[in-house]
Amino acid sequence: MAKKTSMSKPEMRKKEKMLNEALLDLDREIESLRRKKANLETEVENIAEDIKQTQSEERRLRRQISRLVQKEDELNTKKDKIKEKLELLKEKMARVAKIKDELREV
Repeated sequence: MAKKTSMSKPEMRKKEKMLNEALLDLDREIESLRRKKANLETEVENIAEDIKQTQSEERRLRRQISRLVQKEDELNTKKDKIKEKLELLKEKMARVAKIKDELREV
């Protein structure tokens, strides 16, 4: 049978004191980790909110771009029609000038 080793009272107190200090250190470390965790969770929430705002802004800008592209198409169509009218007007002006020249010759 194994023989029990007994500790003296001062040794027991020293060991108990060391264990208590170790427990206090662990408690402090746990509390520090809890604070860090809470800070990280807050940071994650803030980042998630920033992402939502950025996505909302992106959707708004995409809609705006879509409206601008549509407006650009409309303006290009108007420009093309005006160019056609301008060409017709130039042709008419050329005919009028030709007729005017012919009338001067008469």
